[in-house]
Amino acid sequence: MIFSQDNSWYLDIICARGVGSLLIKQIQQLATETPEVRYVSLSALPNVIGYYKRFGFVNTPSYETCGTEHMKKEMNKYNLRDEAETSAFLKYLVGIKFIRNKNCTTVDCANQHGYPMTWCVPHKRGGR
Repeated sequence: MIFSQDNSWYLDIICARGVGSLLIKQIQQLATETPEVRYVSLSALPNVIGYYKRFGFVNTPSYETCGTEHMKKEMNKYNLRDEAETSAFLKYLVGIKFIRNKNCTTVDCANQHGYPMTWCVPHKRGGR
């Protein structure tokens, strides 16, 4: 499902084994072709953060529209296919409050609500 808000799209429920990659690529292509869309966001469960990273999604605080270069570099410090490194990255995200539910103070709590991620449409950065 895609929800449109201002100049962004929010993806919800991309649980499509075997076709998830095709769906994401198609959505990114459509976003690129839609003049008013500047970014696409979603809330990732911990086990798919690395998956979305492969498509250019970056963890962001829920109020930020596009992932920063700083966070891209930070994400690259962790091997998100490794359980221990993923756990360390999730602790980092909770510590800086890059989590969907700001009331969470533990990884277990944040895991239930997800981690905001954003993909900026190339050449359309900025704006809310």
